[in-house]
Amino acid sequence: MAKSLKSPDKYRWAPLLFFTLIGLFSVSWDSLWIDEFMTYKYASIVNINDMFLSMYEDKCSEVQMPFYVIYMWAYTKIFGIGEFALRASALPFFICGMTALATTLHRRFGSYLPIVIGYGLSPFICYYLNEARPYAIQIGLSALILASLIRLNEEAENDSTKIQRSHKRWLNIFCVAVLLLSGISMLCQLWVWAAILAAIFILPKQRLIFLIREKKLVLAATGVGLLGIGFYYLWSLTIGALAATTESPNVFSIIFIFYEQLGLTGTGPGRAELREEGARAILPFLIQLIIHSVLIGSVFVFGCVYLLRECRKKTIVSVVVCVSIPIVLILGAGILMEFRVLGRHFAPLAVAIFLVFSCGIKLLVEKRNKWSITLVTLFVIFQASSCVLVRFEARHKRDNYRLAASLANQALTQNKTVWWNANPIGATYYQLPQPQSDSSEKFTVVINPSAQNLEERSLPDLVITSKTDIFDNQMALAQFLGANGYVSTQEIHSFVFWERPVSP
Repeated sequence: MAKSLKSPDKYRWAPLLFFTLIGLFSVSWDSLWIDEFMTYKYASIVNINDMFLSMYEDKCSEVQMPFYVIYMWAYTKIFGIGEFALRASALPFFICGMTALATTLHRRFGSYLPIVIGYGLSPFICYYLNEARPYAIQIGLSALILASLIRLNEEAENDSTKIQRSHKRWLNIFCVAVLLLSGISMLCQLWVWAAILAAIFILPKQRLIFLIREKKLVLAATGVGLLGIGFYYLWSLTIGALAATTESPNVFSIIFIFYEQLGLTGTGPGRAELREEGARAILPFLIQLIIHSVLIGSVFVFGCVYLLRECRKKTIVSVVVCVSIPIVLILGAGILMEFRVLGRHFAPLAVAIFLVFSCGIKLLVEKRNKWSITLVTLFVIFQASSCVLVRFEARHKRDNYRLAASLANQALTQNKTVWWNANPIGATYYQLPQPQSDSSEKFTVVINPSAQNLEERSLPDLVITSKTDIFDNQMALAQFLGANGYVSTQEIHSFVFWERPVSP
């Protein structure tokens, strides 16, 4: 997409407004869930030095998100630690990146419609905007990087001086965006270097030489910054900071990466069902998933046709090769280090996938026949429905710690003893008793206990369990509940309530 079309843009404000509305639609006041508590834990620490000391002591994956934790620490000091506030932290990056990309693509498409459909109706974006984690920020910065690459690859038509100024300005934006993305997460370093390699391969040689000559200080500073961040990540590995080991990628988990990124999440089963039942959970949704997949595949193919028609073959091959490198490396790291690779670990890739969708919509709208319009209409209906389902459907809700904590507090007010077999930070956030408080004798946090440890305790009145693979990894508590006749009295999102039967 090297050429630049000077389409009059009467609605330059439209993408800013549209993506702001998408962001506000996606962000909720729902309960924080297990992953988000890690963001809260470190961002809520008063002193930034204490925050880093706590992370280094825990050797958690947040050590490998330096810019993100610094940003969240500063952000929460201004906007607070409420559920909506924490999740809305990604909106400035998302709106800025998407607006830049939309205005850039409008120069090529002459319309915002393909961009609105390709990027605005993404269940993947909708899902991760509603999460106080770094993935929506990664999407926003990746969109800014893609916009920069497209602008840098535009050909001069009339005023070469003006286009050169534009190229220098967009190179500055590119450098800032790659530095920020590199510091957001260790895995993002791979996507950053893929973007840099793509820039080297796709930019015309003379323009590359001109930019290096004119912006050598900026490029040198960027290179030093990237190397510094890279050495920081290497150091973080030496202290043992790693994501929790779960399981190596398999065929099902690799398929789920693209299932999630392409937009099938809302159409299909919830994550809890997929986690517990695997592929069997898909069966009740199979027909709608097949139809949705056919629509996605069709639009994607048309997008590829459009790109093959409009772009130089060298550009396409270079981009595909550069994008494939981090995909292979991340999957390889998942196998070697035994961590579950998910769609969110490929968040920057989603921006490229949605570009292909936008190109497909552009080509289909150009055809203006009943079949192409029908295909676009059905694609819009299924993608929009998937977004709405992801946002509001009960099966797609995350762990409801707020309700679980409320019910635990109710039991405590009735003078019952309660065991909490779930994230202890969730207990703190939703104001359950702390170990040093007077009421803590009635409330106990039980994480991955041994059978011997449980035998030494008095029987509680209520046990609240969540995700036994994480919080009861020896299954000792499950065996304890069965042996002592506890019965499940209530289930809410990712929680089971167990009560001791009343003696006759």
